[in-house]
Amino acid sequence: MKPIALFRMFICLFLLLHWGCRLCAQNEHSITLGFQHQLFSQILQEEQKYWVYVPPSYSDTTLTEKYPVLYLLDGNLYFHIAGGIVHYSKGPFKLPETLVVGILNTDRIRDFTPSQSDLNMFGESIQGLENSGGADTFLSYIEKELIPHVEAQYRASSYRILMGHSFGGLLAGYAFSKGNSPFTSFLLIDPSFWWNNAEMVEYVQARKDSALLLGISIYLGEADNRSESYFDNTPHIEAIQTWKKQLPDSLIRFQHDYFQGETHA
Repeated sequence: MKPIALFRMFICLFLLLHWGCRLCAQNEHSITLGFQHQLFSQILQEEQKYWVYVPPSYSDTTLTEKYPVLYLLDGNLYFHIAGGIVHYSKGPFKLPETLVVGILNTDRIRDFTPSQSDLNMFGESIQGLENSGGADTFLSYIEKELIPHVEAQYRASSYRILMGHSFGGLLAGYAFSKGNSPFTSFLLIDPSFWWNNAEMVEYVQARKDSALLLGISIYLGEADNRSESYFDNTPHIEAIQTWKKQLPDSLIRFQHDYFQGETHA
């Protein structure tokens, strides 16, 4: 092929790709799952972020319906998963349309741990946990600042769910065990109840007869954690199983699922 013919072919190909891409771009529309917000916390003295998913019917201005709210810890990790599940499940599985609030935070160890400790699950002192023990302050932010703020901005009902995985599950379990919580239900996904020599077991045991725990629903998802594990997870497994046995009889609903062959992740 002569150089001039090859050059012409190149130009034609370039123009086809260029105009084809422009036409595609003109037909592109973004798919948005939610909205990003910022709130300065007087309690934490720092800027906090949260993301909100709203169900399809929310945009109907003729409706005055209020929606239950799923408050999701580690929102930066799980918001898209939770929002997608809630969006999908409203049809085939009749899950009520629900607002999802993904809670982001700046210091996970500080905010999710109920006590100061430098111990790992085996009771060994390790580095990296020096800033632990701020759960009460973070829960105060959620209860006194975030929830009122969300309910002032969105049509949110008083049915509130708190969901967390791992250390997030630890915080959610701690919020439940304190009693008198603003949350109606708790979803605990393989929670790290081994924290500080499994103190969560003592918390719930001490309060199991408390009237403050009346009328609560709990879902506990527990991973096998024995399959394909790179280290011994026995303290983690035993803490969850012991905690489960201490739950009060006053719960409205309790469901526990054990996922054979699944790891903590």
